[in-house]
Amino acid sequence: MSERYLPYTSGAKVANTLYKVTDASGVVRDLSDYYSRVLTLGWSALSGGVNDVVYAISALKGTSNVYVGGNFTTPTSCIARWDGVNWNAMGGGASGQGTITTVQSIYALDVSNVYMGGYFSIAGSVTASNVARWDGVNWNAMTSGTNINTRTIHALNANNVYVGGDFTSAGGVVGTVRIARWDGNNWNAMGNGFSNRVNAIYALNTSNVYVGRSFTISESTPGNHITRWNSSSWTTFGGGLNNEVNAIYALDANNVYVEGYFTGYIARWDGNNWNAMGTLNGFVSSIYAVDTSNVYVVGGFTTAGGITVNRIARWNGNSWSALVGGGFASIQWAVSATNATNVYVGGTFTTAGSVNASNIAKWGYS
Repeated sequence: MSERYLPYTSGAKVANTLYKVTDASGVVRDLSDYYSRVLTLGWSALSGGVNDVVYAISALKGTSNVYVGGNFTTPTSCIARWDGVNWNAMGGGASGQGTITTVQSIYALDVSNVYMGGYFSIAGSVTASNVARWDGVNWNAMTSGTNINTRTIHALNANNVYVGGDFTSAGGVVGTVRIARWDGNNWNAMGNGFSNRVNAIYALNTSNVYVGRSFTISESTPGNHITRWNSSSWTTFGGGLNNEVNAIYALDANNVYVEGYFTGYIARWDGNNWNAMGTLNGFVSSIYAVDTSNVYVVGGFTTAGGITVNRIARWNGNSWSALVGGGFASIQWAVSATNATNVYVGGTFTTAGSVNASNIAKWGYS
């Protein structure tokens, strides 16, 4: 068990040290006089959770809003918002493709710009093909959308929204093959596109858009399984990787974390070279880096760096560790966080560690 003690005061929340606290009136007192409750580090359920698999999570920093997508039907169809206490419907969610309707990707810029991608033809009551934007009240189509599923979305702002997947056309624009950029009004091609699906996109800025994919090279596009868009053309970095890339998260140009089916399953690009991050014994499906000391990964692995972690692990910059409270019995598909102790995980499960939770759970203090 990992615990921390909080001081009780009648005023504003105040700072504390290991042994002393400053109360609301500014008086320094011994911490032992102010034990109010114990917070335990571990897993907690998000109310009743959702009733089927979760594939995507976007936790909006600075708020209690967590956007969740997948193949569930309750609390609403395929996408919902958790506000820290309750689940909220989002205009009826995604529909139109029967039981295979799925939200595979979500990116929340803010509460008025939440983008979802997947396999659907209706968002709320609006015709929207495989990609749509939530404005906080209603769903909005993004012209005619994409002609096949949208697997990944990353947005710098409302004028630079990057999407990738299996599609061969976005908005009918020539060259929008498996990847495209939304400028707030229209779709734009990025070079000649790709010959096979795009699994992951992360945009640091318009000159550093990292793309992970399932093939080696595409037409005139260089790079083995991973490449970078520099705002006008595609470039390689480090000779690429030897197998498919599933997920990318970049803190900056010197800390680009990449995961997938390649040797070791995870690596970090430092701006010049690839760096190993220990060895996992199975694939990684999703990554979220709070900072270089708190990099969370989920997937199909059971060990990381030789220790048992059970499908979720934390990298501290030097080594892997299991999470306090345990892991999962099956593959997990999504991870997001607002800070190092508010980490959300989604997949298919009924327990997180030893806590009952339906397909989504939070790791942190409770």
